Amino acid sequence: MTFDWQDFSGRAAIPGQNGILSVGEEGPSAEDEMEEAYLRGFQDGEAQGLERALRELDPSRQAAENAAHQLSTLREDLTSRTQESVLALALAVARRVMEQELHAKPEYVAELVEKALGHFPLDQKVRVRINPKDLAFITGGALDRMPGEKVSREVRWTPDETVAPGGCIVEGPEHVVDGRLDSALERIYRTVFND
Repeated sequence: MTFDWQDFSGRAAIPGQNGILSVGEEGPSAEDEMEEAYLRGFQDGEAQGLERALRELDPSRQAAENAAHQLSTLREDLTSRTQESVLALALAVARRVMEQELHAKPEYVAELVEKALGHFPLDQKVRVRINPKDLAFITGGALDRMPGEKVSREVRWTPDETVAPGGCIVEGPEHVVDGRLDSALERIYRTVFND
């Protein structure tokens, strides 16, 4: 079999190469191959070093994240405790002011009882539990009707030592109105603190 020079493409395969080089072209030089191997080794070493550094630093990173979380929790707890303390102090001051006001103006108790009675229909029987000292001041000895009340209502006055001076508890058949100072302050505390 005879071949003509035109039958050849002019390219020859070089063993060990993926590509095809033209005849007369040289493959990569040993120096190029060494430089490429050096770069590949450098990049591999850099990646391995970074991976190792991250592995070694991971416990420190986790410790720092835990410390930041604990500081955040501590700050929230401290803020909450401070708010609670300020609220408790404010309510203690309010209680003291109210006690002084009640001592200076005992007629306030009569107004409180009248307002509490306003929460009940006139035809309902009610029971007013009140401190004995306040009861003596309000009723003046007449336990059948509250002074100043224009319409007669059936009220049963009950002296109760457990009710602090300045407060009252009015009980009807369907509901109770708690007019004690401590109960009012507790409701304020719960309302403010739960918001």
